[in-house]
Amino acid sequence: MAFWNLATVEPKRNFRYKVIFSGDLGQTEATKTNAIGQISMFASDVGKPSFTQEAATFQYLNHKFNYPGRITWDDITIKFTDAGGSAGILDIAQMLMSAAAAAGYQIPESTSDLKTISKELANKQVGNLEIHQLNAAGETIEHWNVYNAFFTTVKFTGLSYGNNELSTVDVTVKYDYARLQVGSGTAAVLIPTNEKR
Repeated sequence: MAFWNLATVEPKRNFRYKVIFSGDLGQTEATKTNAIGQISMFASDVGKPSFTQEAATFQYLNHKFNYPGRITWDDITIKFTDAGGSAGILDIAQMLMSAAAAAGYQIPESTSDLKTISKELANKQVGNLEIHQLNAAGETIEHWNVYNAFFTTVKFTGLSYGNNELSTVDVTVKYDYARLQVGSGTAAVLIPTNEKR
């Protein structure tokens, strides 16, 4: 029976979600809690984790045989609406630039500063990235945990007199792997794991 004939079946909806960052996001301890709560609210578009299965091909005479290879996790893109920092609201552009500095990036003003970006510091800015898809009651029905994530691309929208839309920032996130939990249980799928099933 098709699901649309049943009033008790509620398909997943793309607009019901929340994003959670546990990292520093370039903030000080005094502003960190408020910043983390706000940035989740301004994530207007969020890609889910996805992966690509590589394949190796063996050729014998006229025939080709394909074998599965490594899994590579694809980047996630998040679009933030930038509220501009007025009335105590977080300025997304400022936060992302501060996060880059906290990860180790230094403007080349002095040759004596040899600090560079490290994976540990870059991941500390994002922290544990979680993507929750919600039902109509606001309960999590699909939960992604993204591990060892860090920002790789930060792209600010251009300016134009003919464009009156809100300014946004597109951020690309690279990570090592992701874990999926569905429903209220703890069943994990689509991840490299040593757990016995």
